Amino acid sequence: VGCVWYVAASHSIATKDLYNLVGHNTGNLAFHYAINRLIGTVPRAIPWSSTPDVINSAGEMGIMPCANQLGPHMNMGGLASVFKQINPNFIAIGLGAQGGVGHNDIPNLPEGTLAWLDALVSRAATKHPNITVRGDYTLKVLDHYGFGDKALSLGCPSLLINKSADHGVRLQERYKQKIQKVAIAAGHPNWKNLSTLEASLIRMMEDTDGTVSYTHLTLPTIY
Repeated sequence: VGCVWYVAASHSIATKDLYNLVGHNTGNLAFHYAINRLIGTVPRAIPWSSTPDVINSAGEMGIMPCANQLGPHMNMGGLASVFKQINPNFIAIGLGAQGGVGHNDIPNLPEGTLAWLDALVSRAATKHPNITVRGDYTLKVLDHYGFGDKALSLGCPSLLINKSADHGVRLQERYKQKIQKVAIAAGHPNWKNLSTLEASLIRMMEDTDGTVSYTHLTLPTIY
């Protein structure tokens, strides 16, 4: 369920249509690609707007690549109604919570989103958790609403694109080195509460003579 991990012939598609195809966020392509690498196959993609009949005909197990759906900004009530009518078991991967910059709050989740979570955990194939989240903050949010034992904190799937066994060690060594340049892909014109954070990122970029690219990514999100 969700958008695709690449768009064929994207050069010939209108910008608005292309934007819709990637779920209004080009970052979706990264973690969809990561999940395909992790499971070793490219499953059939079913749009979020699919009817229960379409989902039921697709197979016995569904994999749902998720983003920051947890927060007052999104009501998952429509999908909750669909989930109550489907037969396949489901795994949700990479679910994130949209919180404040200080990540010391618990966002108010709409009733529709809580209903979706309830329907989602009921589709687990076993008694084990069927949700992976992007970080401990998201796990804290789920625990607050009674779903903590249904989820595991494994990080964003995009973190696992590199399959090198020593990748973490190599990154740690690079972190010890002096930062020479900072490149930033962040920013959202409608999220004014992140202006302080974005100003700090820009300052880091300027201090290192780096570059910035404004795009609709979820970098400022606290997971």
